[in-house]
Amino acid sequence: MKKIQLLVLATSFSSFIFAQNYLSHSVFQSQAELKQIENLENFGLVPEPVSVDYTNYNINSTLRTTVLPAIFDLRTTGGITSVKNQGSCGSCWLFPSMGAVESRWKRLGYGDLDLSEDNLKHCHNYNYLPCAGGNRLMATAYFTRGKGPVLESQDPYSASSATGCPVGLMPTASITEAWFLPNKGITDIKQAIFNYGAVYNTFFWNSRYYNSSRRIYCQTRDTSASNNHAVLLVGWNDTITTPLGKGVWIVKNSWGSTWGDAGFFYISFHDKEAAQDPTIWVNRSNFNSKQIVHGYDDLGWTASMGGAKTCYGVVKFTASTNQILKQIATYAVSPNTTISAEIYSTFSGTTFSGLIGTVPAKTFQYAGYYTLDVASAINITSGSNFYIKYKVSNATSSYPLAVESKITGYSTNAVIETGKCWTSTNGTSWTTIGATSASKYDLSFKAISEASCDFLKSVSTPSLSNLCSGQTTTFTASSSVAGTTFQWQVSTDNGLSWVNVINGTKYSGATTSSLKVIGVTLSFDKYLYRCNVMSACNSIYSNISTLRVTSTPVVILHPVNTTVALNTAAILDVQVSNPSNCLYQWQINTSGTTWTNLVNNTNIAGATTNELYVNATSSYINKKYRCRLKSSCTSTYSYSNPALLSILTSSTASGSGTSKLSETTEPTINFEENIILYPNPANELININYSILNNTKVEITLYDMLGQIVVKLVNNELEAGEYTTDFNTSNLNNGTYLVIFTTSDEQGKQINVHKRLVVNH
Repeated sequence: MKKIQLLVLATSFSSFIFAQNYLSHSVFQSQAELKQIENLENFGLVPEPVSVDYTNYNINSTLRTTVLPAIFDLRTTGGITSVKNQGSCGSCWLFPSMGAVESRWKRLGYGDLDLSEDNLKHCHNYNYLPCAGGNRLMATAYFTRGKGPVLESQDPYSASSATGCPVGLMPTASITEAWFLPNKGITDIKQAIFNYGAVYNTFFWNSRYYNSSRRIYCQTRDTSASNNHAVLLVGWNDTITTPLGKGVWIVKNSWGSTWGDAGFFYISFHDKEAAQDPTIWVNRSNFNSKQIVHGYDDLGWTASMGGAKTCYGVVKFTASTNQILKQIATYAVSPNTTISAEIYSTFSGTTFSGLIGTVPAKTFQYAGYYTLDVASAINITSGSNFYIKYKVSNATSSYPLAVESKITGYSTNAVIETGKCWTSTNGTSWTTIGATSASKYDLSFKAISEASCDFLKSVSTPSLSNLCSGQTTTFTASSSVAGTTFQWQVSTDNGLSWVNVINGTKYSGATTSSLKVIGVTLSFDKYLYRCNVMSACNSIYSNISTLRVTSTPVVILHPVNTTVALNTAAILDVQVSNPSNCLYQWQINTSGTTWTNLVNNTNIAGATTNELYVNATSSYINKKYRCRLKSSCTSTYSYSNPALLSILTSSTASGSGTSKLSETTEPTINFEENIILYPNPANELININYSILNNTKVEITLYDMLGQIVVKLVNNELEAGEYTTDFNTSNLNNGTYLVIFTTSDEQGKQINVHKRLVVNH
């Protein structure tokens, strides 16, 4: 079979020249012939639509910094992954592509990663069916889209063509640099293997040139054959003799470990068609879910444009969200190419304005794909356009701009954009390229941004919901950030653990901004809910909301017997387990058996609240009081314990106050005034000052307004004296709390004093 010669055409339009390596339909059909050459071996190499000109390449590479040994084998250094078998599928190109990346990543310290050949086979988007072949340019385009490679475990290999391209898989990392080394550049290839890892390579295979006993392949005739197979170069041995001279490449094949030397063989340095298209994918960046890859060239480099050895391109991108522009990337179509760029906010088609950033010039020794850093990261606002004007120069090629084009039988799936790309030979006069222009091409150019992470600083807070059994409620969270996603969570153990809510009979909208809780039962009471609100770059939780489902109220703190001076204010209160939907009604017992509902008047306040204020006139002294309680959802009443309101004797009447006593007593100290909380409202630290006149036990307990104990601050036997207790409220939610001080007077009678504490951070 004769070597394929690619036709280079130069067509002039305006002042700009286009050059493309066109491939005829018959050439692509020739791949079917190649697969019939041998019955036992499978191939799968597709000719490339462009070629790299290394005619004037400087053989004294500045990258050659190491004295190379006569023998080097990555098998002995752990520098390669295991041999695989392509099976009855024209997919040879997949395995050295992934193998080279796996080897490079091992060298970088990422271990034995097994990457998916099948994902490349089904997701490359070119015209070729999964088992009809490919090449290194197709692999490079796939690697640099930001969607691959993925792990073998995510998309296992099959020789079948029918599995299809899976969606939603996360790439393991991003490829940021590829080197297309010179054909048969023995020293460059050796240096690459030694320093970076295994190298992708193509050659012409015919079994008549394979010595199965020595496992050496050496084409002894100059057939000018077209390469048909891709393999992986993993080392060399300068001492082995072949019919054409000393030296062989150590090669990893894709025909299984039972073929050759446990899946390996050797190719003579002097084979006329060996060491072609050598490629390494050098650098990577870890997968970043915040990364945004801008580009119109999913199929990569398929043609070249130019008209001069220095040419310019402009690419227009629009930010879909707030982001930080960090890098640009494009192809160097020939060695010793220099690339630089400027970024503008405005381009009219003729003039630029609003320079917002630059990319310093950098020269690349090899042809390939390269990523360049922006001099200083650039903030781009959502909805804004930005224009990247880049300059490409080289010493050899008059077609230095890589473009994506539609080539029949190869890249007709390319989507050519309109009004997004311009070219120039002088940097001042510009020609539009695109789907509606005379030249239907996209520039092979990318911009890499990272979504800004200051979007989500807060979200709306769902509020506490009070329900009756069987009712439905909705919690809502929101964010102003476009593309926000939601995941509601529930805790059934007071916040110790959280699980994602799943839609079902009791929930809907679990992954939307509004969660509906349907037909709640009493078992849902005190369930906690929050929403995980996620943007492209970060996530935050909403505040926690409590679901209260009403049942018959249970008294957790009863009113206590209280003694006050005549015509002074007395306070009686009650705390219940579920105050949210509780209906209160205070009652008075005037006859010993009959309870009468109180109504607010000049001497009564709070008759239908949890706190009753009584002006202790003669009509209300020495009477018992209780609170009748009912849920708004039920008809069943419950009652607090009764409390007696007594009057101080004349000898102590001057000490009026609102102290609450478990029994009728005559205190000699005003405990209400003797307990001070400051600051109140509290931000962080709260000081509780108090004094006692006799040796006694003192308890100070902090309750929330649901009657639950938050913390017991003091529970000790104390001597008479003054005391201060400090408490840090930083871990408390904002709101009102109850501090209850319990002690005894000189006669041993229990005294309870209630103080309100407001926490406001």
